[in-house]
Amino acid sequence: MDLGKGRTWVLCGAALLALGACQGSRQRVEPITMEEIAAHIRYLSDDLLEGRAVGTKGIEMAARYHEDYFLTMGLEPAFGTSFRQSFPLRGSKPDPQATLTVVGGPAVAMAPVLGEEFVVRTEREDVPAEASGELVYCGYLVQAPERSWDDVKGMDLAGKVLLVEVNEPGNRPGGVFDGEDMTYYGRWPYKYEKAEELGAAGVLIIHDAKGAAYGWEVLRASWGNESFFLPDRAPRLLFEGWLRGDTAAKVEEGRDHGIQPGSPGPDGQGPPAPRLQRGPRR
Repeated sequence: MDLGKGRTWVLCGAALLALGACQGSRQRVEPITMEEIAAHIRYLSDDLLEGRAVGTKGIEMAARYHEDYFLTMGLEPAFGTSFRQSFPLRGSKPDPQATLTVVGGPAVAMAPVLGEEFVVRTEREDVPAEASGELVYCGYLVQAPERSWDDVKGMDLAGKVLLVEVNEPGNRPGGVFDGEDMTYYGRWPYKYEKAEELGAAGVLIIHDAKGAAYGWEVLRASWGNESFFLPDRAPRLLFEGWLRGDTAAKVEEGRDHGIQPGSPGPDGQGPPAPRLQRGPRR
């Protein structure tokens, strides 16, 4: 994984908050209309703004849009003469030649194609050229004691590679958590945070368009670009990524009984083991 060592970005953000800095008298406030909100959304979500991604022209356009609107509202800048608060970010570029190999019994030996069947990245600058570990299926990887739910109770996942479902259990009307309203337990950052907390070496989320609420093409596009994170964070996962649902199904088909939480393979030698390898340095 090429992390682009030493690179620091400064992100200038503008929040849609007044922060108590409003000028003027206590005049009657005009109600906000749906049409006004829709107009803002149309502009800020337009392809012209490139997803407002860090380091793009689009995020600068979005920031200026907010600034101009704040000024028309009579707001005062919260940061001296600026509405922007600057802070550093670290950048990580995914390795375009990374490979993933799943090995196990004679029925399980596959090499998914980067971008088409899996995507992966790391935030670590000391990541080794190759990382491997026992593959353990962990359900939704949710530990929610207040809801009496624990997908990995009693499991030792240190150094393992976790294969987990996207979303959360019962994400449907009348479901076991909050029904169709996804909680933080269902979001992919939680999966990575939990895997890190449990000492895993890496984690792969099984993609499902309905559960993720977006298709594979979104992951292929976004995970092929540089990602950013705060420099004071000390990441412990060697890698994190996604595996296409049909590719994960092939891993299941290579075993007599499919993937079961924490279960060994049919030969008693444990689940298939994935091996992630970087391409050659350029």
